[in-house]
Amino acid sequence: ENLADVAFTLQEGRHAFDHRRVMVVQDVDDAVRTLESGDRKRVFSDVVRTKKPPLVFMFPGGGAQYPRMGEELYRREKVYRDLIDEGLSILDRRWSISLRDLMFPPSGQEAAAAAELERPLKSILSIFLTEYALARLWMSRGVEPQGMTGHSLGEYTAACLAGVMSLEDTLAIVVARGQIFERLPEGAMLSVGLSEEAVRPYFKEGQSLAAANAPELSVVSGTDQQISALQEKLLGEDIDCQRLKISVAAHSAMLDPFLDEFRRAFEGVQFGKPSIPF
Repeated sequence: ENLADVAFTLQEGRHAFDHRRVMVVQDVDDAVRTLESGDRKRVFSDVVRTKKPPLVFMFPGGGAQYPRMGEELYRREKVYRDLIDEGLSILDRRWSISLRDLMFPPSGQEAAAAAELERPLKSILSIFLTEYALARLWMSRGVEPQGMTGHSLGEYTAACLAGVMSLEDTLAIVVARGQIFERLPEGAMLSVGLSEEAVRPYFKEGQSLAAANAPELSVVSGTDQQISALQEKLLGEDIDCQRLKISVAAHSAMLDPFLDEFRRAFEGVQFGKPSIPF
């Protein structure tokens, strides 16, 4: 009758056997329908090969944000709420940056918050706080990663969680990075379903390969006009592509003039030895 009660009983009141079946459902009716259907796209059965499988935390970078991300966790989970509040407090106290109403906007203001969150500084700060608090919530429940990997901004999150930098020092570096982004000309990034070798012939002068994410998945950075033209050409050739929700050409040659300034942001940071590989 209550999925939370079922989950608790399965976790605390049943023996753990090697044969497992797992599915994601919306409610009890959906659970019944899914189990009875045996749909292999939704019901996954397997045998446990190790009692404690290794776990890796993965952290996304800029452009992954959206209003209300983590809002239910913020309402329900004290660990998560306290960490978000700590980060928001540091941002407000040191840099007069207010993010709360963008991360958790009042009803009816979601569209305006989404547009404001595309600003580079607010985009990367909101993502960092969310993934940092979420990881720490898992860790507070005994879910400890054997390793971590982060894309772009996500690497800072991994470093912070591993004890390489304190939360406040990491926020200072993310703020410095975001403030540099804010001074760049309007830019854009495009995720493209092509390999690095296949996408390069489409480049115009000034465009950069921002990331090679997978054998057939690349990210291209450039001016807004360049990325719009590239997107139109790729879609015309039926090549899958999608713009990231960030208004800057990160990981591009546009950042080269700012590298010395960014390096100075690390002066005074106390670096620790990583406690978790990343």
